[in-house]
Amino acid sequence: MLRILATLVALTLSAPALADTIDFSDEVLTRVASVQNGVERLRVFLNRHLVVERTSNAGTDVGVDGGDVDVVLEEHFLREVVKGGVRGKIVAIEGDYTSSFSGYCSSSLPAPKTVWVTFSPNCADKSCAFGFGRAYTQANGGYYTKQCERGFDPSGRFYLVSVPANTKYTQMKTFSKKGLMKRPMTRVEASNRVFGGVHLTNKPKYSIRLQLDLDEFRRVVSETNYYPGVD
Repeated sequence: MLRILATLVALTLSAPALADTIDFSDEVLTRVASVQNGVERLRVFLNRHLVVERTSNAGTDVGVDGGDVDVVLEEHFLREVVKGGVRGKIVAIEGDYTSSFSGYCSSSLPAPKTVWVTFSPNCADKSCAFGFGRAYTQANGGYYTKQCERGFDPSGRFYLVSVPANTKYTQMKTFSKKGLMKRPMTRVEASNRVFGGVHLTNKPKYSIRLQLDLDEFRRVVSETNYYPGVD
């Protein structure tokens, strides 16, 4: 008599999460966008501290004291800091990766894809948000063709490209900071190479870029077969 094969037992196990920090990219954005409200729920952060220093024009206050004229020049100074690791959310995504334009290259060409991120609970649109985009090169295709060609950084990383304006201040400087080291961030330009206004330091590793946490779970389906033996 044949014995009935024992019941098949299937268990679904979740292995411990594997946490990692990765650079924000279009691939990540596509995966997140496939989830309901994924972009709104996603939280991102900077790889380094960002320091923005703003100054206003000096105001003049004139007074007379003891027969002397006193002139006081008053200048307002504001320092804004976004620490690396502070979580922000995406409030807008604009532009695309058009790589060819009719006419010569100029600053009037539309900006490439930009992701706008806020680190303040009081900001809900791009007017008060920081812009991030991929670095790109831009060059004229030829004297007679009148064609402007763009080539995008293959790493896919999103660097800081825009800092929100503040009309109360007339001058602004941005710095990349880690520990006690603060490095000025300037637009990088070279022959036939313009990073579209991207704020990069002389060494890319000191630049501000967008990152996020990735938690990976491994789901294991375990099956056990009990053999009854043979008579």
